[in-house]
Parts: sequence; structure tokens; C-alpha cells
Amino acid sequence: MRKGGGASKGSGFERHMARSLSSWWYGSPEYLWRRPGSGQIRSLNPNRHTGDIIPTADKQAPYSFPFHIECKFYKDLDLIKLITDPDKSFIKRTWDKATKEARHNLAIVLLVKQNRHKELVFLKLDTYVALGLDRQGSEIMFDDMDVGGSVLGFAWNELKEYKDCAQVYFDANRVEQKKS
Repeated sequence: MRKGGGASKGSGFERHMARSLSSWWYGSPEYLWRRPGSGQIRSLNPNRHTGDIIPTADKQAPYSFPFHIECKFYKDLDLIKLITDPDKSFIKRTWDKATKEARHNLAIVLLVKQNRHKELVFLKLDTYVALGLDRQGSEIMFDDMDVGGSVLGFAWNELKEYKDCAQVYFDANRVEQKKS
């Protein structure tokens, strides 16, 4: 890649993931899009959807999008630091930043890609369970006491296989709301 091309690489990744996420969550690529000006100063409006990928304004989605999505595409994610020195890990630092920026009622999802590798997704373990995911595979996990639990990472392709996550997620959250 030519020097200085990182912004276009990142925005292209965000557009790709917006279509992919929309197809996974809604069954159609047209409900989510890359936030205009993504990576710039965050809105001060507390009711605005936060994250790099947001619901479109021109098409009414069949149900809400309950995630704060953070997308990062880097030359080297240095994943070994999650094990050797988690606080200095790019993934952990990005997760911490998303935790501070996310609206309180949105679950954080971090989508990352390294040059010449497939996309990875990181989310809280309780979000993983609420989505009805029960797979066993190659996961990466780290603890984040600031969010009160473990964060799980795995290949995005494995998550895309689960097509009924939206219904399972909303059903699980209705049950939790009734218990409260």
C-alpha cells in the first residue's frame, strides 16, 4: 500500500463491514452504513447512535441495532500482546476507548483486520451468550474489569454463520428486563 493510504484502507473496511453486518443482522445489506466522518470528533448528542457503523437514516430497519461497532484495519495487530502484555495491546486499548465512547445501552463489538488475514470480532462474553452462540473453536479471551467481565475474540466468518442472532438477542434481553 502506498504511504498515507491508511485512511482509505480503514474507510473501505468500514463500508465492507457495514454491508456484511447489515446482511447478518437484518438479512439485507442496506440497513447499516459507515458513519459519515468516522474517526472524527464524536457527537455530543447523547441520544445519537455511537460507533463507526450506524443505522441508515433513509431506510427504516425492522428492529433496532443494539451495538456500538468499532472497526480497525491495521498492518499488524500484534495479537500476542493480548497474552504477554494485555494493557499495551492494541486490541485492549481500542476496546477501552470504545467502552468510554459507547452509549450505555449499546453492546460493544470490535471488528479488526490485519493485512492478509481474515476479520476478527471481539465482544463481551455475556453478549456472545445473549446472541445464542454456542460454538467451540479458536477464541481469544481477555478480562476487562472496567466492563465487568471477559471479552471474547474469534473469526468474523464464524459469527456470520449464525443467522437468527437478532431474534435470540432480543428474546434474551426481554427475559433479563423482566427479571430486573
